This record gives sequence, structure tokens and C-alpha cells, in this order.
Amino acid sequence: MTTPDLRTLLPHAGGALLLDAIVEMEPDTLTAQATIREHARFSGADGVGAWIGLELMAQAAAALAGHDAVRAGGRVRPGFLLGTRRYSCSHPRFPLGATISVRAHREDRGANGVALYGCSITGDGVTAEATLVVYQPERTDALLDGVSP
Repeated sequence: MTTPDLRTLLPHAGGALLLDAIVEMEPDTLTAQATIREHARFSGADGVGAWIGLELMAQAAAALAGHDAVRAGGRVRPGFLLGTRRYSCSHPRFPLGATISVRAHREDRGANGVALYGCSITGDGVTAEATLVVYQPERTDALLDGVSP
């Protein structure tokens, strides 16, 4: 399966987009790559905190959902990270210059718009894993009424 351009699958722009590229697509699974850069959002002198792994995982899951929507003839829609189960990371930071692999595998998806993604991060001696709970409603206009970027 060819890998689509990440920017076509996520509503993120500029510094909010933390992933660099999709490196592999399989049914229900997406693997992306990211490099921890010195001038990136959330970066400090020694890298980014391990907590940013949740956002990296959420972006990989969102790209997978976006890919499915586009492939089905639909459009990319916003989703909401409701929570996580068992996030663990082997180190307190992702070091500057680290190139990491971020994998999201859809484990379950309900008709109500809630989905579970098993996610992992590996690379440069750092590993992280979690299960994300995501909500992607059919329509977000009522949810986002009055919210400005």
C-alpha cells in the first residue's frame, strides 16, 4: 500500500504537526516517523518530555482515521482524545535528534464514534506504549460552536 502525504490526513498545521511522514500503512495500522528537533514545539535543551508521546500517538491515530475517511470518499474530520490507558515510557524525555517510530493500531471502533487505538513509540533507546480512547463524532459543528482557534 502506498503511503499518503501526512498533511492531507491531519488538520494540524505548522508547529502543531509533530509527525514527519507516514512510513507504513496496513489495514487498521499506521506507522509514522518523527524526529525530535531543537526548535520544535515543546522542545527544551535536552529534548521533549515523555508526556508528548501521547500527542505523537494521537496524531498517528488521527492520520489513520483520516486515511480511512479519504479512502471511503469522505473528508478528514476532527477527533477528540478522551483518555488513555496505561501510558508508560522508558525514559522521562525523548532526546534531541532522536528519530522515533510511532505506531497506531485500531483495536476497536463503535458505531457511537468511540475507538480504541493500541499505540507504541520506539527508537533511539526509548520505548512508550498506551491505549488511546478517541471520540470522532459525525458532526462537530455543534460541539465546536463558538470555539475559535
